[in-house]
Amino acid sequence: MISESSHKRWKIAIASLKAGEKLSYDLYDDLGELLIAAGEKLTQAAINHLDHRKIRWLIIDEDDTVLQSNEQTSPSEKLGQYDRKTVEVLDMCFEDTVVALSEAVSRLLTNQEVCTETFEQSIRAFAKEATSDIAVVLASTMSKHASPDAELSNILLRRAVKFSLLTTTICVAMGRSPNDTTTAALAALFHDSAFFLPEIQSEVIRADNNLSGSVSYLQHPIRSSRLSASISGISSLALLLITQVHEELDGKGFPLGIAQARIHPLARILSVADIYLQLTEPVGSRNGIVPADAMNCLLYHASQGTLCMKVVRAFVGATAIYPVGSEVLLENDSHAVVLRSWAADVTRPAVAIKGEPNKILDLRRSCIGIVAPLINSSDSKTGRLRASMLKEPVWRYDNSSYIVFPKSTAKS
Repeated sequence: MISESSHKRWKIAIASLKAGEKLSYDLYDDLGELLIAAGEKLTQAAINHLDHRKIRWLIIDEDDTVLQSNEQTSPSEKLGQYDRKTVEVLDMCFEDTVVALSEAVSRLLTNQEVCTETFEQSIRAFAKEATSDIAVVLASTMSKHASPDAELSNILLRRAVKFSLLTTTICVAMGRSPNDTTTAALAALFHDSAFFLPEIQSEVIRADNNLSGSVSYLQHPIRSSRLSASISGISSLALLLITQVHEELDGKGFPLGIAQARIHPLARILSVADIYLQLTEPVGSRNGIVPADAMNCLLYHASQGTLCMKVVRAFVGATAIYPVGSEVLLENDSHAVVLRSWAADVTRPAVAIKGEPNKILDLRRSCIGIVAPLINSSDSKTGRLRASMLKEPVWRYDNSSYIVFPKSTAKS
């Protein structure tokens, strides 16, 4: 129903829209972001969403279609590209830390002096960047994969640095002190140092990078803590945290099987970060699952008391259900890549529509939602978590039986 018209402009009340009607124009909001594409049918859910946003009128000009609302949006909320300098700093920080850790481990194994100072500087630099833009920090960190044919030592080194930086990010998201953040991040860096011992590394290679359930694996936190004790500057708390990374609140973790209050609050952060990597990182014969499924898994097991809900909520708030870089299927059948996540609305990120250059959609301001995460058909190592396995602590599994690989779910 047209309520007002004037020189090449029509004003339509949102209340007059009816479900099932088709739009003749692409519908944009006043930031220029697509809300509903031309030819799509209006749904009642879409109309309700517009009403919820306090949008009352649809203004149609001859050349475009724009929604006018009562909302005030600050310029800082408008979408833009990440600061390239930030990405470059993060890349350099990551690679420099990998090199420094490699040298430190070599010195540890030959009883030479190792100091925490270099690592503390890297952690502080990373924490500073995380404070300014946590989403890009996480995106940069999680993209640091070892090459498929990389040697075991390189896989372990990159995994350790990723674990440390992910721990740093969660600490920042939770508002932990700089000292706590550094302590936890150092524990993450050296947590797997025992795997560099020649006898254990040989065993890992024979088991195709999978020792889950073996005595060597179950005892590696204690051996890593003992090996790291000679590091100059490392605190007794960091050494304790190394031993508690795999402990879980329900007492079913290892190596000691302690529970609840006996597990240090910082170890609970380390546990969540480690399990997330365990779920998402393909290693050896073990495959990974998409981040969205890993997040849902963490949330479920936190609700059951296995993991710390406070930590998981902070992690999900920082990364969102669909982390930056994830590929998703939208309700209009478009395929998109997540550009930025929002702590206040973890299920409605900003996305770039694949196959349509420069087309960005902020789902907070859109009637379109996400149907499911996507898997690139060329990625044979990452799948979806079987729905029937959500309630299982699958990070403890020594195989990939909990993963399903849908057929061709993502566009190349």
